[in-house]
Amino acid sequence: MYRLRATVLINQVESSPSKLILVNTKEAAAKSPAIQSVNVLVNGSAIFQFIPAEDADVNYTLEYREVSSPDPTWTGFEFESDSSNEVLLTGLLPNRTYEARLFANGNVVHGHRSRTVPFHTNNTAQLPEISLDPEEEIVLDPDVSLPLEVNCHVVSSPPSNIHWLVDGQPIQAEHSFYAVTNSPVDDKKTTSSIHIKSRTRNDNLTCVAVNPAGRVSSSVAVRIRGPGSPPSAVTLQSERGGYTVSWAPPTHPNGNITKYVVYHSSNKEDPLSDWQKLVLDGTENTVRILSEAEDAFYVRVQAAADSGPGVISDIVAIEKDTVPISVSLHYEDPPDREHLLIEPGEKSYELLLNEDVSEDAEYWQKYLTTTRDNSVPMTRLSLPTEQLKPSYQYYVRVRAINQAGAGPLSEPIQFTTPNGGRSYLCPENPPSQVSVDINEANIAVLRWSKPNCTTEILNYVIYFTRDLGISNEDYREWQTVEVPATETQFKFDHQVGLKPKTFYRVRVSAKNDVAEGPVSETKEFETAHSELPIPTDIRTSVAEDNTLTITFSAVRDPDDHSNAIQRYKIELAQSDDVLTANWHPVNASSSSIDDMTSQANSTPLLSRSNLGQVTIGIDGSRLARSSMYWVKITASLNNPARFVQASKPRWFRTGDGRLRTRAEIEGGPVVEKEPNLFETLRLVCRAEGSPLPEVTWYWNDDPIESEKEGWTVEQEQSERVTVSVEQDLSTLTRSSVRESGIALCAAGNEDSNATAQVEVRVLGPGSAPREVRAVGWRNQINVTWQEPLIPNGLIMKYIIYYALRDAADLSDWEKLETDVTEIQVPAMSPETRYLVRVQAATADGPGIISDSVECFSDKHYQAIVVNLVSTNVDNFEAEPNQTVVLRCSAQGQPIPRIFYAWDDHQENEITDVLITESTFHISGLFERSALTNQTLICRAENKHESVDVRRVLIIRKPGDVPTNITWSFDENDSLFIDWSRIRYPNGNV
Repeated sequence: MYRLRATVLINQVESSPSKLILVNTKEAAAKSPAIQSVNVLVNGSAIFQFIPAEDADVNYTLEYREVSSPDPTWTGFEFESDSSNEVLLTGLLPNRTYEARLFANGNVVHGHRSRTVPFHTNNTAQLPEISLDPEEEIVLDPDVSLPLEVNCHVVSSPPSNIHWLVDGQPIQAEHSFYAVTNSPVDDKKTTSSIHIKSRTRNDNLTCVAVNPAGRVSSSVAVRIRGPGSPPSAVTLQSERGGYTVSWAPPTHPNGNITKYVVYHSSNKEDPLSDWQKLVLDGTENTVRILSEAEDAFYVRVQAAADSGPGVISDIVAIEKDTVPISVSLHYEDPPDREHLLIEPGEKSYELLLNEDVSEDAEYWQKYLTTTRDNSVPMTRLSLPTEQLKPSYQYYVRVRAINQAGAGPLSEPIQFTTPNGGRSYLCPENPPSQVSVDINEANIAVLRWSKPNCTTEILNYVIYFTRDLGISNEDYREWQTVEVPATETQFKFDHQVGLKPKTFYRVRVSAKNDVAEGPVSETKEFETAHSELPIPTDIRTSVAEDNTLTITFSAVRDPDDHSNAIQRYKIELAQSDDVLTANWHPVNASSSSIDDMTSQANSTPLLSRSNLGQVTIGIDGSRLARSSMYWVKITASLNNPARFVQASKPRWFRTGDGRLRTRAEIEGGPVVEKEPNLFETLRLVCRAEGSPLPEVTWYWNDDPIESEKEGWTVEQEQSERVTVSVEQDLSTLTRSSVRESGIALCAAGNEDSNATAQVEVRVLGPGSAPREVRAVGWRNQINVTWQEPLIPNGLIMKYIIYYALRDAADLSDWEKLETDVTEIQVPAMSPETRYLVRVQAATADGPGIISDSVECFSDKHYQAIVVNLVSTNVDNFEAEPNQTVVLRCSAQGQPIPRIFYAWDDHQENEITDVLITESTFHISGLFERSALTNQTLICRAENKHESVDVRRVLIIRKPGDVPTNITWSFDENDSLFIDWSRIRYPNGNV
């Protein structure tokens, strides 16, 4: 405090002093505010409550830093306070310890900092971070053929659930226009893509990510510069002197339609730039075009919006036939009475289209042509084929209609739709290298090569004819047979019914499940005089022990074509040169013949040979080793008068006759089993060789020892398969089905060895989750466990079963699912016995379930609520050194204990308390007197948690008296009183 007086100096004469003026000074820095409490939220943020200083501005700075961080720098956060005296701090990391302090700013220098307050953040989820690709507005020209894709990259912990909104609405499952795919990149990052079928619609796309921390979304707009679809329902009607075109607005205008452009021409092959056009206002939906009667008239319509021109429509056509002859009728002797004459003012024809000619006319597809007044009637109708199946037979009928009704229907006319030239639907190329040969049995054999085709071929269609009156272009009127796609040749034997010594033409086409492709070039051939009973298609196969297997097509009995010859003569010759061969008949060790195929209908699907297949076996012990042989076959007929010719000789070479060891596991290559502790796994290995091979088992590349780890190996008695081959059976068993792996059977002797393996795939974890623990805590049961020792794949989820009593049927248990190794099971009642079981599951299925774990739920939990009030002062404002009575109270289950403290002094428990059992309430009193502001703390604690509340006891008046008061006189006898400043000014003194 300063005392001032003022005087005025006039002509060197000073006036009398003025009255005394008192001036109080204060510090330039504002006093410190007091942080009262810190409330940590679940999303990485905290709310600070504080008491402002008396002389503080509304502008504050909150400084904070992580305690364990090596960087000691404080991070500042400036804000303006309001009446709530609260501030929200965000962006904190979970499970971290922070400290914070607060000061006022806005004066000459910033205010004094408050005391430092520590707090701890929760271990909670973080809000997702979203980025779109592309991020800016997408502006494109309309295009019905090009797709569009937008990617959404989301980073969060834990991973988020991602979905898309289109114009604020969720996308339905299996949407025909939008498709969404989610692809995890790592533990935190996921990419979600929305695929848009075509660039035809304006859309507002929103990617939404949701996890326990909250919901975050990001949007991007798709703008199409013009209507994305052509005008709909475009119709063209012929009238006298011209045509009328009408249309409806496009289904996807993408803005306000400003105009329509109508293009018209009499030649649809002209480029669009040569067509005439009419530009109409966007409100129009019809126009009349004046034109002389022409053979054809074509129209296309295009809409334009304020965003740009749109997609143009397909061609709509009217094609006319010749003008009919004009006929007039005159009465030479008119009747006495007048007759009513009906003159139809409108003439039309109705065309009916259908696949089934026998179906009632009311179910046929109908098309109507209309002409008015005396305009030329139309006798031709152009139909779009987009809705018709390619390469498909249809029937059409026509009738006339006037005002009196419909006339009779014409006879049905059949036609076949073209394949449309669409390579993505039908085979685009014909079979190549088509040829016809006559084999030794005088049978015509057609051969071809598979066409170069991007689609799967199901079969081939063979067209053939001997009728010279049908041209090559009318090949669909020829006879046909179909063969599977696995064949590239066909035999025209007696079953097909070709006439002898006759010229035939043949063509081949490929066919899939949609349509038939183009046909090959025409090939001509002449059939032989008659079919000879000679075996054809002879093939030989020599086994390791030189056993010879001969296969060929069965021969028809020339006297009865419905039967195949059953007996054949086999001749062999050991020679390098067939001309010097010495032939010897050989008896077959085995013989079999398949049934002959029959012709089921006019267009059968025939196999390669059209006949049964004959298989004959020759014992290898009769053949010399490592030698060249020739074989020929002769059919043995029942009619000895018929001359029979042998087949052409075929050569083969025998081997060294050494039988290599073989091994085979029954049921391979994959054996799938559900996990079962009580089922026996059984594998049988069949080993062959000479001498008898020895069998050894391996499991996941490790040798198996019998009677260890549940394995048992049994060698069954060997048996002789042939004269030189012995067989050994080895059975491997395991006491339970638990582990997936590779079982390998190794068979070996002194000459060779062989292996066979089988994958044993256990469909689920083979062991239960380990160390299952269940502990009652608060109003839940905390269940933890560890991954099974035998997971048999990636664990996809865990199933937790819980019940109040043990039940054999798991359907009587409640269950929860999770993908982590802990879960909180809700406890429905306190202090109750619970049973818990845990089961792991992979993508293949669930595994072995754990035994029951018993636990008891905890006492009922109620969160603690703490309150601190003063009983004898208002608003926690007291006189210096006044005794303030404070009440610390808390409510919660279990009933907590309560403590009090002030500033940094030691905490004291309040033992003299009042407890209300019915409301779980406890309270107690304590007293405190202070000379300056003090922070009072009331804390409640039970076994679950500790909660405190802090209030500041405010002392506004000076808290103590001045000391060291002295007095003195100066030389002018003025009295001066001096004293020391007080310790607790509690403001400005």
